[in-house]
Amino acid sequence: MEWKMPIGRRQAIVYQIYPRSFADLNGDGIGDLRGITSRVPYLKELGVDAVWLSPFYPSALKDGGYDVADYRNVDPKIGTLEEFDEMSRAVELERITNSVDVDLLIYKKDNFIKTPRQ
Repeated sequence: MEWKMPIGRRQAIVYQIYPRSFADLNGDGIGDLRGITSRVPYLKELGVDAVWLSPFYPSALKDGGYDVADYRNVDPKIGTLEEFDEMSRAVELERITNSVDVDLLIYKKDNFIKTPRQ
């Protein structure tokens, strides 16, 4: 049986946001969650159905933020967990789906699980 995506999702407009550069509300030169929250009306005006946030977690930034140090937190340069909740509420109030980029590939040598070759 072939799986087919529902019609509504095939025609959805998904807007990817790289938080570090999207909108800087506090003026420090780095985009932040409060900046994203301030631009939610603009996203709605564009007709966006879903936002896809690139990594905003604490990171050494050796891999564009995908070298995540803590998936349960927000990089303090970008905001706080409370500001993430505020941004999520603002997006949801406009009926925009919110998704976050989670790369489950673990780069740290001590966390890497070796599997036997077959």
